[in-house]
This record gives sequence, structure tokens and C-alpha cells, in this order.
Amino acid sequence: MEQMEHQERAERKHRRSQLEQSYPSRANEFLLFLNLLLMIVCAGLVLKAMGFQRLAAKEILPPLTDEQEEMYYRFSKTFGEVYNIIEARYIDAPEMDPKELFEGALQGMFNKLDEHSQYLSSQNFKSLTKETEGQFSGIGIVISQRDGLLTVISPIPGSPGAKAGLQPMDRIIEIDGESTEGITTIEAVDKLTGPQGTEVKIKVYRDGAPKTFDLTIIRQVIKVESVYWKILDDKIGYVRLTKFSKDISKDLRKALLEFNRDGCEGAIIDLRFNTGGLLEEAVNTSELFLDRGQLIVSVKGREESDYMERRSTQDSVYDKPIVVLVNKASASASEIFAGAMQDQRRGLVIGPVSDDNRTYGKGSVQTVERLNFPFETDENGNPMESAVRVTTAKWYTPSGHCIHENGILPDVLVDLPEGQTGDLLRYGVLLGDHYDENEVVNGKSVKEREGDDNGTEPSGDEGERTLEESEPTSGPASSGDENDPFYLKKLEKAEEAKESTEKKEKTWRDITDVQLDAAKKYLNVLVFMQQGPKEEKAP
Repeated sequence: MEQMEHQERAERKHRRSQLEQSYPSRANEFLLFLNLLLMIVCAGLVLKAMGFQRLAAKEILPPLTDEQEEMYYRFSKTFGEVYNIIEARYIDAPEMDPKELFEGALQGMFNKLDEHSQYLSSQNFKSLTKETEGQFSGIGIVISQRDGLLTVISPIPGSPGAKAGLQPMDRIIEIDGESTEGITTIEAVDKLTGPQGTEVKIKVYRDGAPKTFDLTIIRQVIKVESVYWKILDDKIGYVRLTKFSKDISKDLRKALLEFNRDGCEGAIIDLRFNTGGLLEEAVNTSELFLDRGQLIVSVKGREESDYMERRSTQDSVYDKPIVVLVNKASASASEIFAGAMQDQRRGLVIGPVSDDNRTYGKGSVQTVERLNFPFETDENGNPMESAVRVTTAKWYTPSGHCIHENGILPDVLVDLPEGQTGDLLRYGVLLGDHYDENEVVNGKSVKEREGDDNGTEPSGDEGERTLEESEPTSGPASSGDENDPFYLKKLEKAEEAKESTEKKEKTWRDITDVQLDAAKKYLNVLVFMQQGPKEEKAP
């Protein structure tokens, strides 16, 4: 047996020697480099998943078998041969940047995996790890890759993108005249963001639309708060969570304690257009409504050792009935929260009727691994950090339902009026997006909040003065005669004013939030079921 193994090793070495002699010597050094690089990239595919898109700790991987070593070696030889042909024969090779070819080849491997796995160049890696403060200059949309197309998960309500008419599941096929085919999400973000006041042109494809359409959008500074809350007139607590950012659970706890103190009989948790955020905050917010020990979410990878559960570690803060609002733009951490409330029978999930009636369906885990041997260098020849991002696991609701590509099917579906989704986005109808000086949000009126920010109060009606306001109160008296020029002038202006009023663009006040109204009705039913009929007071 040992003799046979020895003979096989000898034959492999002999074949390897023959391969080396069959290629030009000028490429040997390059091929050795490629061999090391490819081995590092392939090794990154087996990292253990421990959370949403985190930087994985370096792990000691098992040594390569002889078969694996030979496979990688042969592959790198083929790769080197192709590069050699391109360099020697391709017509535009002299003007070509070898770095771009290498990056394209690396990304090509990930294109065969899924839309979230990718090679991260040094620039993309910096963009990924750069911390933001909830404020940036852009058009205000959250994007991802879906079915190989750059897809809008959701515009931020009231943002330039929303006001321009972008909607969830729109596909951006061009940015500033360049096709988005093969573009990564990070590269797209870099193209869409830019200095305030500058414009970006995009071409959009929308399912059901007769043809593609172009939009020119002016970039603005986008600043988004994560939590808004108020108490509705009928003693219902209402919370809108815009994203699962750091410490969102602390603000939500404050809101729930206020609801308890003020005697709210139930609460609505609005996750519409919430595209996700931090896993830890999805767990922390779920704990506020669940009993200690209840399962919130689990993760499953390739190996049994990759299985992980997250359970509530504390007693609930709010035990009254709740309703959770979702739509097609509710994704990731939003789906974890909604799935936990649904499976643990803690809350009723309400969504709109749509093509598949489900939420977005992003429930995969990406692990980011820095490369030990990056080929990019700075002007001084120092290696620049690059990485690979690999999908290593998927998230499951307490009942075992896989969120990824399946989403959450609401308990109740509501028919929305045509154009309602676009109106909610364009006019900023949701809490926190619109201006109402009489509305109290998070314990303060709009005037108080504006004062905190040293802001000025927008009029909202500037430039739309009525005829009486625009006309002087003194001047030549009109006889009422139709031949009187002053009379005719007033008639013309009256018609103009009437036409202006008829064409006046609607505001958020003119739009009825049908899904929110449905949530109130269902919540009142849940309260009735929990409390029973209220006793009438004696006269």
C-alpha cells in the first residue's frame, strides 16, 4: 500500500514537472503569485459564520490534500495561460490595466455563488468598513443585487429618490449613461452618492411598466432618525422603526414604558420600508416583547457546529397586544423581528397585497475575511487591505422557516389603493417624515423639535397666495360692468387662482394610510379579545 501511494506521488510530481515545461518561463513568477492568491481566496469560502456581515476571526484551516493542491495548481496554470494570451494577442492590451483584469477574474468566481458574495478591492473594503453617523449625501435609497440586477429595496420616505418616484423592487439598469450589468452594490453606492446639489441620472425598469424610464435626481444630505413614536387618540401606542441601528432597542424601550405609563391598551410597530440593520438590535428589540428563554432566531450553516440560536435573555417590557406592519421593503432585521412575533404568537403581522404578498426575503449571513496576500499596493509599494465577502449561513424563524428568498407571509393582507406605496414614499406620509406643528412625537411637538435643531419653520404654502392676498385693498372701484377693464382683469385673476387651486399638488394630509387604519381596527379586536367587553359605568 505504501509503495502504491509513493508511486502515485511520484506520478503527480512528474505531471507537474511536465506542466511547468509546457509554459513560457516569463510567466512562472506570475503563476506562483496567482497560485498563492487563489489558495487564499478559496480558503475563505469555508469560514464559520458568527453573525451578519462581520469581520471573521482568522481560523486555522486544515492543510490542503494532494488532490486539492494539484487542482489549484492546474487551475492557476490555466489562468496564467489565458492571461498570457490576452497580454500577447489582445488588440488593446497595451492600454489595459492588469489590476482590473485580476479583479474581474476574482469577482467572476463570486458571480457563480450568490448576489451577496463578492471580492472586495481595497476601495470597496474601505467603503464597507467606513462608519457613518446616520447622515450622507445621496438620493436616499437602499439597494441590493437580486436576480443579477441592481434592485431598489426601498427609498427612504421623503428622500430625493422617493420624491422622484422610485419604488421598492425597481431595477436600476443605468447610472449616468453606464450600464449596471455586473456592477457590485458597493460600486453602485459610490456612483449614486456624491456632493450635495449635484445630479445623477438613472434609467429604471419596473415590472408592469410599458417601458423603461429615466430619472434625474438631485443629491441631498440624508439624515434619518431610527425611532419615532406617539400615542394615537384612541389610546394606541404607535412606533415607527426606520432602521435597526445601534441602540434602537433603548429608544424603543423608552417608548414602550411611556405607553405603559399612559395606559395604552395596545401598540402598533411599523416596519414598512425598514430595510434592516444590526442583528443584535433585531434580537434586542424582540426581547422587549417576549418572555425569557423564548426563541427569536436561529442560524444554520454547512456544518452542525455552525448552528446557533438567539433566545430572549430577559423578561418582556410590554405584554399588551401588538400589531406589526410590514411591506415588500421590509427586509433583513425587520424580517427577523416580524418572524419572531408571528411564530411566537406575540403579534399580528399585517402587510399589503402584492405580487407574492411577502416581505423582501433577505436572511443570509455574510462573513468578511481579510486577505493575507492582497495584490494591490499603494504608491510606496505597501500592501493595501482587500477582502472577500462570503455567504456562510441563513437565518430561520422560530418555526424553522427560512427567511432568505422566502420572506415573511403576513397574517393579514390589506388591499391598498392604486399608487398608495408611491404616495407614502413621495409625500412622506409616515410618522417622522412629515411636518405637523400640532403633532407630538417622542414627547415633543414639532415646534419644540425644530427649536432643538435651531431650524426654521417651513411654511409649506409659500408662493400659493390667494387672490385676496395678492390684490391691493385700495384702488379704482369696479362698477361691475363687463366692459370695465378692471373688472375683466379681476375675472382673469380669479380664473387663474381657481385653476391654481385645482392643480395644487396634494400633501401628506391628503393621503389616507389604509394599512395603518387597518392595523388600528385589528388591534382593537385583539384588545377586546384579551380584555373582554368593558363594563359600563353606572349613571
